[in-house]
Order: sequence, then C-alpha cells, then structure tokens
Amino acid sequence: MRSFIRLAGIFNIVFGSIFLFYWIIYRITLPISELKTSIVPLVSDSDWTWVNALGVCSTLFGVVGLTGLHYMQIDIKRQFGTLGFILAVFGLILLGGQLLWETFVWKILVDSDSNLLLFDGPLYTNKPLFGVMITGGLFFSLGYLFLGIACRLVDGLPTFGVQMFIVGAPLFGLGPLFGPLQQIIGIIGIALFAVGIIWTGYRMVKYPK
Repeated sequence: MRSFIRLAGIFNIVFGSIFLFYWIIYRITLPISELKTSIVPLVSDSDWTWVNALGVCSTLFGVVGLTGLHYMQIDIKRQFGTLGFILAVFGLILLGGQLLWETFVWKILVDSDSNLLLFDGPLYTNKPLFGVMITGGLFFSLGYLFLGIACRLVDGLPTFGVQMFIVGAPLFGLGPLFGPLQQIIGIIGIALFAVGIIWTGYRMVKYPK
C-alpha cells in the first residue's frame, strides 16, 4: 500500500503540473481577449484541440492521485473523507467530460454552424447543460474540500499544501458563479489548487517505507 501511495503522489505531481500548464498555455496560445464577445474565435483557433486535450489528460492522473490521498486518511476520518473522495472523483469525471466535449464537439459545431456557440445561442442558454457544468464544479469543490480537511490530520502530508488545494478547489470549481470576477477568481483558484496538489504529491512520494 505504501508503494501505491508513493505512486499516487507521482500522479498528483503530474496532475497538478499538467493542470497548471494547461491553464497557462490556454491563456497564452488562444485569443482570450476576444472571449468577451464570443467563444467562436477560441474554438476556431488551430491550437484549440491540443491545448484542451492536455486538460482532459490531467483529470485521468487526478483520479489515481485522489485514491492515494483517500487511503492515507481512511483510518482517521473514514466516512467524511470517503465522501470527499467520491465527490472529488465525480467532479474530476464531469470536468474531464466537459473538457472532452468542448475539445472535440465544439470544434465540430464551429465548422458546421458557429452561431451555435454564441453567448446568446442554444448552448450557452441551455439550462440543463449549465446545470451539469455547475454540478461538476460543486462536486469537485466539495470533494477536495472534505478530503483535504481529513488529510490535514495525516502525518507526513504538508499542512499548508493541503490548505492550498482546500481553498483553491472551490475558487476554481465555483468560478462561474462569481460573474464578472470569474476570470480572476478562477486564476487564483487554479494556482492555489495546482501548487497545493503538487506539494502534497511530493510529500506522498517521500512517504516513509
């Protein structure tokens, strides 16, 4: 089990690194300045597919990393930590699914009818689709929050690193609820979450034999 925890630590390092790199490269390579009026220029950009594919890949590493954190706290908080683990896994799955949808389906929609992706178009005004996105963000936020609180009691994990992803996850996951401030709030959340997960993963790799 200790070998698996160290392996999960590596996965958390990779997860946090790719996740942070994805959001940095997203803002560098894509025409973010045009996002105020339409998502179409971003999706039409030649870099859209490979950049977003990084985000999809990162969530796969995150699930394994979560499993290691779950095992480390299972004897301490049990049901509380397990609830956080389940919610976080569901949140990552929904996040990965959303990114997968945006990466490939949106690309097809732009090529067929770009009006579908206008901010007042059928997708952005679709309440069930928006509900799924918010649900994924809520699961992600609560999952890492609950699991992180349980992990704060685990010897060997960095208290400050765990606190960073506890705070960062809700800021990122619930960013769309902050309206005009969502871009700034989201960036802060991403930075805190990614650095916290990387730091925590490093300490998991150093877990005693």
